[in-house]
Amino acid sequence: MLNLSEIDLKRVRAGEIVSTLTALGRGVTELIAHGQFRAAPAQVWKILDDVEDYPRTMPKVKLSQLIERREHGLRMRLVIDSPFPLPDISSTYESVHTQGDGLWKREWRQVDKGLAPNSGSWTLIAMPDNDAHTLAEYRVVVTPLIPIPKRIVQFAHNLVVPQVFRSVEEHARQVVL
Repeated sequence: MLNLSEIDLKRVRAGEIVSTLTALGRGVTELIAHGQFRAAPAQVWKILDDVEDYPRTMPKVKLSQLIERREHGLRMRLVIDSPFPLPDISSTYESVHTQGDGLWKREWRQVDKGLAPNSGSWTLIAMPDNDAHTLAEYRVVVTPLIPIPKRIVQFAHNLVVPQVFRSVEEHARQVVL
């Protein structure tokens, strides 16, 4: 099970996205968000694994290119639409995918140099007492090389993360297994 208190699990069951934003020092920030998808984990996994469709299924993604698919992961290039006046962000990522025993996990790390290198993961399990729904954890650690304005970090936390959860759910509910 994911590390989530009973109170927060109740909030997630009620449709909330429960998230924390933690400053880890020297500009490093960790975001952890938990939410429920009204779709089975295998349906959600299809959306997360189809990286070439991210411009359609993930908010703020302008381009997503699969470079190489490996036995347990992939290498990809993403271009993220940044808020004005910042330029779009182009980055290359490698990810490791784990599936089995009721767990789906995608762990990624940025492998090229950028202004805000990041790593993170999606972890999916069946919602306790409801296999038709997914309990998800989205985790990102950003290690910027330059200061990132607080309003940009808050924008991602308060607006973009909920958009990502809504979009993934919308597309996962259309997946036929």
